[in-house]
Amino acid sequence: MKAEIALLKGQDAKEELNADDIDKCNKMVERFISSTDPSDNIVLSDRLLISQCFLHFKHMFKDLQKKGGGTGVVLA
Repeated sequence: MKAEIALLKGQDAKEELNADDIDKCNKMVERFISSTDPSDNIVLSDRLLISQCFLHFKHMFKDLQKKGGGTGVVLA
């Protein structure tokens, strides 16, 4: 909840992500995907971190599509 309030207030907002931020975010996404716990989630307090997580999800999905896996969903 603290992260959500910080996001709404714009606290701790970054101008850009460093390599450690990107790596941390990517690992969070990978942990989330590999988890079998339905209550697992990713909590982020910065819009850039949120964008990075979505970007990593997108890259992982595109890689899976290229390998012939995934849901069969075709994205333009």
